[in-house]
Amino acid sequence: MPLPLHRRLSVITLTAVAALLAGFLIPSSTLDRTAFRLVAGSFANPPFIPTGQGTHSDPWTYRTVGLPSGDLAKHTPSLISITDDPEGVFQTSPPSPIDIAVTLQNIQRLGATDLSIAAVIAWENPDNIGLAAMDRQLANFKSLATAAPVTRGISDKPVPASFRRASLAPNAIHGDVTRIPAVNQIPITTVLLGGENALSGFTNIESETDPSAIPMLARWDDRIILSFPTVATLTRLNLKPDDLEIRLGEFMKFGNTGPVIPIDPFGRFVPPKDSLESTKRISASELIDGDPKLFPNGKPLHPVLLDEQSAAPAATRSFSSSLPATLAGIIAESGLTPPKPLNRLSVAVETICLLSIALACGFLLNPSRFTNRIIFASIATIVIAAQWIGAGPASTWLPGLPALAGIITAALFIQIAPPATARPKSKKPAKAKPPVPTPASPPPQTTPSPKITKPSGKPPQPAKKATTKIAKKQGKKSSKKSGPRK
Repeated sequence: MPLPLHRRLSVITLTAVAALLAGFLIPSSTLDRTAFRLVAGSFANPPFIPTGQGTHSDPWTYRTVGLPSGDLAKHTPSLISITDDPEGVFQTSPPSPIDIAVTLQNIQRLGATDLSIAAVIAWENPDNIGLAAMDRQLANFKSLATAAPVTRGISDKPVPASFRRASLAPNAIHGDVTRIPAVNQIPITTVLLGGENALSGFTNIESETDPSAIPMLARWDDRIILSFPTVATLTRLNLKPDDLEIRLGEFMKFGNTGPVIPIDPFGRFVPPKDSLESTKRISASELIDGDPKLFPNGKPLHPVLLDEQSAAPAATRSFSSSLPATLAGIIAESGLTPPKPLNRLSVAVETICLLSIALACGFLLNPSRFTNRIIFASIATIVIAAQWIGAGPASTWLPGLPALAGIITAALFIQIAPPATARPKSKKPAKAKPPVPTPASPPPQTTPSPKITKPSGKPPQPAKKATTKIAKKQGKKSSKKSGPRK
């Protein structure tokens, strides 16, 4: 028996509404990202990094990991090094606060507006006048990044203001933040971190001893603080910490159009193996009365101040030695292939695709629920296959999840709704036959009622002959039974 039209229209309407609503809600969601990772992972060489939001303006992209770093030297910032000063240009060695103030003044004189200080600025008994002069020079930079080591000690210390300004809330990071190393203090109590214009990042975590991976994040109190390479890159790109997109075990992305680097679930980055030790470094003493021609571009380009003194701690020298390659590797997106986007269809085409699936679910509907399950499963299989084919050869991200949402809605409706009964087909009324005449029944016969006669005055007498015969017969029978008397 065919299904009624209203049941087909109900299925078409529900499927279309569910699919279109899902097409509005699902893109850029966790479900959509999971589906993209599953589909892209079937044809992309692992490991790969998924980026993008899955929208029309920012489609899903993926990048594979493991290619050579390429030419890092062209991405290296201007390097200014604090050395041993064998010529005695500065007042003291290591440099005093007034010597650092003079260096900062010369960097600004040569045209720099931002500065990243990788050297840990600290003195046991500093000159107050020199400190005041240095603070004035630090405040003149438009953006400033400073550094200090961090560790986990017995007592908890509050997060310094400059570290807090360069930090994120834990819920801003995707992934299990408890796997990020925890710290609670700076081991150097006299370190100087700058004023209101400064953002601070850590140089190293004393509990982390793996030299092959650099921690980019650390947990301190209720904040996630950033490493110095991260803060220096934000300063270089004129970004804020909130512009970071961090997914543990996947990537760290600097802004919407900035570089992307892979990180592991602990928030660590594997820097390029090239140390860039041969990259030209300008000695801080050369800046005094120095000419802008010291720098290739005529002025310092996002300068970084390194501490490469022989008297510096081993951890500081090691950090300064590897920092140029780390910064260049971040900007160059070291070890990643160019992004391969999976563009979406236009809104009109996606709408037509979803409506077509809704029409197919309605017109292929069957009175049997078992047959409907087979029909919906077949349509879903076609949608999934089209999603894989579109993402692979066609590099297109089809609206597969919204289509599946519509199909599931139709299947649930058919399963829950009561069975539909079709109206029977109307038959043409048969032509009325003329009535067959029936013979007239005879009138009912009535029996005449007996006449009631009045009894006569004398009662009727019984017949004498009949009674005498009966008496004689009874007498003979009794005589035979009894026999002769003795």
